Amino acid sequence: MRTTSIHLLLALTLMTHAACAVGPDPTPADSNNGDGMDMGEDSGGEQDMPIIFPDFPLEDLGNNNPADMNNPPDGEDMTTDPPDMREEMDMMVVQGDFPKPLQVTSENGSDKILLRGLVLSPQGPLENGEVLIEGSFIACVGMDCAGRPEATGATIIETHGIISPGLIDSHNHLPYNFLKEWVPPNNQLYTNRYQWADEQSYEDFVRPLTAYRSSNSHFCPAARWGELRSLLHGTTTMMGQSFSRSCTNGGVRNADHEHELQYDHMRTTIGSVRDINTDDAQGYIDSFDDPIEPITRFAVHMAEGFEGNNVEKEFDSFAGRDERSIERHQGLSLLYKETAVLIHSVALDATQLQEVKDTNSKIVWSPSSNMVLYGRTTDIEKILELGITVGLGPDWTISGEDNMLGEMQFAMQWARDNNASSVTPRVLWEMATNQGAEVVGLQEHIGVLSEGMTADVVVFTRQTEGGDPYRQVLESNADDVRLVLIDGEAYYGESTLKGPLARRDDCEDYNACGASKFLCVRHDGSDDFTSSSMIEGLLIDILEGNGYPPEEQYGRGEDLLPLIDCSR
Repeated sequence: MRTTSIHLLLALTLMTHAACAVGPDPTPADSNNGDGMDMGEDSGGEQDMPIIFPDFPLEDLGNNNPADMNNPPDGEDMTTDPPDMREEMDMMVVQGDFPKPLQVTSENGSDKILLRGLVLSPQGPLENGEVLIEGSFIACVGMDCAGRPEATGATIIETHGIISPGLIDSHNHLPYNFLKEWVPPNNQLYTNRYQWADEQSYEDFVRPLTAYRSSNSHFCPAARWGELRSLLHGTTTMMGQSFSRSCTNGGVRNADHEHELQYDHMRTTIGSVRDINTDDAQGYIDSFDDPIEPITRFAVHMAEGFEGNNVEKEFDSFAGRDERSIERHQGLSLLYKETAVLIHSVALDATQLQEVKDTNSKIVWSPSSNMVLYGRTTDIEKILELGITVGLGPDWTISGEDNMLGEMQFAMQWARDNNASSVTPRVLWEMATNQGAEVVGLQEHIGVLSEGMTADVVVFTRQTEGGDPYRQVLESNADDVRLVLIDGEAYYGESTLKGPLARRDDCEDYNACGASKFLCVRHDGSDDFTSSSMIEGLLIDILEGNGYPPEEQYGRGEDLLPLIDCSR
């Protein structure tokens, strides 16, 4: 994870965009070029509950309505935070002895799990709360789930942590996320995405993937590495897989392909929206109107940049107001049936943002990548003021943060530096959970801890008893993630949970910056990717050229981005 201060400094001062030193690699690499491997086919209601910190009374520094996520809840300090957020949390200790170790108090070997801790419920933080999971679903969220009949036989975990919905990454380019960041020539900034995409240095940098990006030999290990990075940092759903492949079925949900929650409901395009012609547009409209399985989300890169290459004309073209003489679905708006997901939206003005609100379209904010490439980002305060549904996404490791926790930290630091008082830890957590679920169109299944929802749940270490729990979540790293459940199955967590909870017997022991964890890499018994070190070896071979023809001898094994940055 890059530090936010370095990222912002680079974007604002054009100084060298250098990575933080990466901590020791958790597992040794197995050199294996994948010969002979099959990489896959192409292709309720809550009970009444007491809430703590409803208005964050520990810090009485704000006067906004805490019921409105677009305003900072009372007490969220946006003006006096010191640069080192962890030092701030140390100063905020009120009582107790945190962090406390996790404890398994009852182990029964059933598919029922009872988690106890501080629960980030839809109504707010619930102290001494409980979340009961039965199979793939949440059966109870409250103060006495243990007293429910369905809790009989549950494995009980005293997490002494913060229990949250799994994080949702609303925009990423998953298979690129084995590469370290690309440094533009002379650390220059661009005015739109079409400029840097034509840079020869960029094309050379990504060639180890792009030369064979549709090949399973390259796509599959790259995508699985990106998936593991997301998992280790508490992300359970992401949008941006690129290709539909069986090698990525399972594990972190792919919102645009195999999320296994309902039928595939999303369409995406990465090209310029000004290239959508009338026939294309009508095809999209027909899919939105399908009576059986309608497409409910259409994700596009919108106005990524602020001027040049007609980037500022993209929104009006998408809305059916293209002024060119060539046919471009004039009069036929694709801001249709609340389906539009507008990624980046840097160039949108106040009038256009109002139209986004009026059509109940969605926006994805990627501040770290925007600042590094363009030196500016979308008008997030106006977006929040209008009440537009907004998700958060790092974009990719090439120009953005390495994971969702890093993106949340970057966004928080950017807000402090730019006096964006409406961007608070709670608002960012909302973008990464329930708002993110709305953005990717899976809000009926994930994004909140409520009875009947799918059990995508993450437990974070609670650093202090009296501090803002949302801030503690966004300040976390992979070693602070105590448990990750997807569909009620444990994919990653503290080593003490491996025996009672790990979803498979072959889950590996994993060192997360000195913290003993378990990590479940294999999706099922037929999965060829058996360990994180095996995937690492495949990617090093690709970057080096080991076992590949002369034109693929890159000699760049050092450019593999480790799964975790332990340097902070």
